Amino acid sequence: MNWKKLFFAFIAAFIFIFFFGWFFHEVVLKDVYTQVPSNLMRTPDEFRAHFGWLVAGQLIFAFIFALIFVSGFAAGGVGAGVRLGIMLALLGTGARATISGQPHHVLEHRCNNRNGDCGRNRRRDLQACRAANVDYPQPL
Repeated sequence: MNWKKLFFAFIAAFIFIFFFGWFFHEVVLKDVYTQVPSNLMRTPDEFRAHFGWLVAGQLIFAFIFALIFVSGFAAGGVGAGVRLGIMLALLGTGARATISGQPHHVLEHRCNNRNGDCGRNRRRDLQACRAANVDYPQPL
């Protein structure tokens, strides 16, 4: 394995993932996000508290992407990297579409919590449902 190619592919992939994610969510979708009910989104403080996990996930994804690229696609150059990126993006889209059909514990639609503060974590949701005298939805 060419460690130099792995390192540069990892750095390039991470930089692209990080800045594309920022551009897509903070520029392209900014107006859309303002229309989403606030109880469905993390507050800015909650986002900052979880930002390290977001970056860690992006680092892991970039490393695996670079590892796959170097082990089988590097001979094709940048074009092969773009094709690999498109294939992985389609794979991720399919995975997210599959997950969207699964039962979740998003309580905005399943419990009549009056304070609008449910759906962000299981323990707090359970407490909120108990306070509202509503049964917490159990997994299927």
